[in-house]
Amino acid sequence: MELEAAFAFAISNIAAFGDTDVFPSPFERFLFADLHDKARFLLQEMHHNCDSHLASFPPQNFDMLCPVGYTGFRWVTQIDPIWNAYFLGLVVSIADTIEKSRIAEGERVVFSYRFSPNPETKHLFSDSSWFDFKRRSLELAKQYEFVLVTDIADFYPRVYHHRLENELRRLNLKSDIPSRIMKLLSHFSKTVSYGLPVGGPAARILAELVLRPIDLHLHRRQIPFCRYADDFALFVRSKEEAFGAVALLSDKLFNEGLSLQRNKTRILPSKEFIETSRLIHPLDHTENEAMSPEIVLLGLSVRYDPYSPTADRGRRESRLWARGRRGSRLLARGRRRSRLVTDSSYRLLNLAYEGGTPSRLDDTTKLKGFNPTIPSKLEVRYSDPKLERQVENLLEKCKRWLNLDGSTKLLPSRLVDTDTIEVWLPR
Repeated sequence: MELEAAFAFAISNIAAFGDTDVFPSPFERFLFADLHDKARFLLQEMHHNCDSHLASFPPQNFDMLCPVGYTGFRWVTQIDPIWNAYFLGLVVSIADTIEKSRIAEGERVVFSYRFSPNPETKHLFSDSSWFDFKRRSLELAKQYEFVLVTDIADFYPRVYHHRLENELRRLNLKSDIPSRIMKLLSHFSKTVSYGLPVGGPAARILAELVLRPIDLHLHRRQIPFCRYADDFALFVRSKEEAFGAVALLSDKLFNEGLSLQRNKTRILPSKEFIETSRLIHPLDHTENEAMSPEIVLLGLSVRYDPYSPTADRGRRESRLWARGRRGSRLLARGRRRSRLVTDSSYRLLNLAYEGGTPSRLDDTTKLKGFNPTIPSKLEVRYSDPKLERQVENLLEKCKRWLNLDGSTKLLPSRLVDTDTIEVWLPR
């Protein structure tokens, strides 16, 4: 894609979907939407005088810990919005070449982030999704005796820049765009020679390029496998073959400065893999009505990924189920219990209502009938964490909502992000 067109598409994509799927959108997103042409001209001017701009206005990024599940964390990066747009524009301009160098999408092997820009929707990627990866894995599992499932440990933070630079060179591009990309990554990582910024589509495209040699090696060895991002599924005839596949994959990843996550690496009989994977998306199964509502609920996706081309459809289907007859029965069952069940009632409320979990004070009317003193902590959202008085007011609202007496003290646990605080509740 020509660089000018790539800058224009990058601006449109950010205006439509934001710059990451982790942080709230910065206000520049709306400036990009309202002043599209001016933003594009600015990116072109930055490209012509990149070194000068880097010296005068270097990227101001924010690195912070983001919760993953209930007990895990990962480092995420909020890139300076202007430099993020420039970074995305550079990557989009070579993304066609990267896509052509990968295993063809039609072979149904690699399903993650297949570059296929849509001028109408402003999506960067095709409809190939994680569910397609799982469906194909189920198909192959029926043809083999064992399945090796694994993923890469701390993938994005461990991507070595010189390995990425080597892959960019192998594309044989007749421009200085690869060197500009590496220079930006060096600024983003504060001159540390490894790590991709988590959250945006540019890093996802580059991450796929880093894994291209692994994909091609497995493909050339005629080892049946599927991959989505850092998740692998390899299909073998025996346990001996499975251990050999683990050794091969570990060796190839080691050459790239990466390693497998040991506690997520498993060799499963195909029957077990199929049985456990049938819960990935119960909406796809004809036996849906015969399954318990708790099992169906566990298969519904709560997380909203704005970069998924099927995000709105998937969220809508899940919400319709949660608000329907079976979801209502499950919610009523939760109300009758002496305590909220995190894996069912909380998940159901999050699906059924936009932000309808107990983390939003203005949605607490939807929880009428639940015992609010059971959860061990509650999230409270406020506009500015620096305004201590505003935090105190919200804590008082929590106390009134929980029917606590005036002498009870609620203590903030920690800041989750720029507009979220966790509060410990008394037992």
